[in-house]
Amino acid sequence: MKRIVKIVAWVVGIVVVLPLLLSLPAGPIAKSYLNSHGPQLLGRQVSVQHVGLNLLGGSLKVRGLQISEEDGTTPFAGFDTLDVRLHLLALPFHTVHLRHLTLAGLHANLLQDGERFNFSSLLEHLSSSDSTKQTGHSSPWRIRLHNLRLAHARLHYADLQSHKQLTLPDINLRVPDFALGGEQSSQGGLSVAFADGGSLGLDLQYDDALRRYRMDATLQAFSLENLESIVADYLDMDRLRGTLQAHLVADGDVRHLLGSHIGGNVGIDALSLRADRHEVLTLDSLRLDINNLNLERNNYNLQRLCVDGLGVEYELFDDGNTLGRLLVQHEQDSTESVDAAPANASATPATFEVGSLQVRRSQVHYVDHTLPDKFDFRVNQIAVDAVNLSSSGINSARLRATLPTGGTVKANWQGRLQRWQYFQLLTLDVDGFDLRQVNPYVVAYTGREFEDGIFGLHTTLRIDQSQLENHNTIDIYKATVGKKRRHFEPRANIPLKTALYLLKDKNDRIMIEMPVSGDISNPEFKYMKAVWKTLGNLLVKVATSPVRGISQALGHGDQELDFLAIDAERQALQSEHFHTLSQLASILQADDNVQLLLARTPGTDSTLDGTIRQYFASQGIADDRLVITTTDTLQRTGYAIGSALLHTEE
Repeated sequence: MKRIVKIVAWVVGIVVVLPLLLSLPAGPIAKSYLNSHGPQLLGRQVSVQHVGLNLLGGSLKVRGLQISEEDGTTPFAGFDTLDVRLHLLALPFHTVHLRHLTLAGLHANLLQDGERFNFSSLLEHLSSSDSTKQTGHSSPWRIRLHNLRLAHARLHYADLQSHKQLTLPDINLRVPDFALGGEQSSQGGLSVAFADGGSLGLDLQYDDALRRYRMDATLQAFSLENLESIVADYLDMDRLRGTLQAHLVADGDVRHLLGSHIGGNVGIDALSLRADRHEVLTLDSLRLDINNLNLERNNYNLQRLCVDGLGVEYELFDDGNTLGRLLVQHEQDSTESVDAAPANASATPATFEVGSLQVRRSQVHYVDHTLPDKFDFRVNQIAVDAVNLSSSGINSARLRATLPTGGTVKANWQGRLQRWQYFQLLTLDVDGFDLRQVNPYVVAYTGREFEDGIFGLHTTLRIDQSQLENHNTIDIYKATVGKKRRHFEPRANIPLKTALYLLKDKNDRIMIEMPVSGDISNPEFKYMKAVWKTLGNLLVKVATSPVRGISQALGHGDQELDFLAIDAERQALQSEHFHTLSQLASILQADDNVQLLLARTPGTDSTLDGTIRQYFASQGIADDRLVITTTDTLQRTGYAIGSALLHTEE
């Protein structure tokens, strides 16, 4: 605090007291002195048009002051008018008492080149000229300011290396009362107009006795383009567009600023983040109502978060993804102390509450470049609703979305956000999805692509203590696939065409129950890999055993159709044998591409072959669809039942 008082006293002394002392005879002498001794005073060339002094009244008026850059010609800073009224009798009592101060038309060009600014030499000159050393106890200075006003100031900032610029063309500051070094209350206000039309308004109240403050800030139509140079330190982006508005109120104790109560609202409109020549993030509007932000406790209490028109572009590459490419990778400081890790580990974890979350008219565009054919997919009209979300406890949310060809997605979720692997429960329904949309993945794994087909899915997924239990019911209608792609090696050997052919029922529909389970804490576990493995095993099994597959499709899953056992003593077909034959006949009738294979074992009467052929003929089954051979690999009496396809995949 003493250092602040000293700095303020020096500033007031340079701007007010020094010109007074240098112009005791008259204002013209002060003007001449400033114009000729600027390099000694500031290390820069100084020019002033007019200096007016009234020692008895303690007033000073300066007009047209200009300070140059180090080259002596380029303008650095200046002002149009300075009007000061000082209570001179208070100075002997270590009190700077300004009754009135108006600074109009202040303008400055602030240039940054790396870590050095164009005013760095000015600060160094002023610091080196302060050779006064305190040799004993000095009384503290007190500051009393009344009617302090900064009118129509203009600041221009430019980074010479990044070529980023910011212009504040109209800055206005008002301080009715300000006290420092006493126990009085202070208040002030600030208004700033931005070059692109936005503005910032700030009102501040401070009670020096209680050390409490209240700040009310209003930001309107602030262009996010002004933040490009800051955001570029974290995101490797091409462009940032959008507008920001906010009304925030903060109050608390200046001795514990992080514990201040912060509330208000924030809004963002027409956000666009462009990177790698693509719009990776767009947003029509965002509205955030804040109950309280407590930085000391790392707690964020939000009343409402509404997102409208969010668009996310996510692309997957062999060497990474859009998000990984967007984030700027910073080299770790090699001088970082070993003790830093424990300090960070002991930091208070962030907690948050959101009273209401709403997402409307949003979309996700997903592109996978890791496949032989690029996968390009959009989920549109995403809507999310959730209430009373928190970082602790069980939360719930509901999602709705539409798919490119008119299908729909519905999901209901319950689960934890922190330590999410302890509990999750998700139900997902996909209806009316065109199978041709996933052809890039189907080609990658099977070498074929869908020519037609509508897909439906009902999923129930539960995670409990890192153990995943996922049940999927797949409903596919009129699925057809094309020819196998030549000179192409798929990632899995899945006979897709054959399996689909066998799984279809008489209504051209396929129903598949597919469970997936595993330990998600195991780094070897990959969900999609497990899904494809389960589905692939099912399709291979069906394709290599068509009788069993069609039997299950016809509802005969409980009937064992692997072997037709014959009594070695009686050597005749009994009623149970004819029941099995009727099941086989129904399979052959359901699919004319299936051929029945019967292998007679040693010890079985060969005359039964004719009886079996006669039975199938009576059921309308062509003789060429029944092949009877012999085998000596089985010791049982009877026929081993097998099957084949008359026409298999190319």
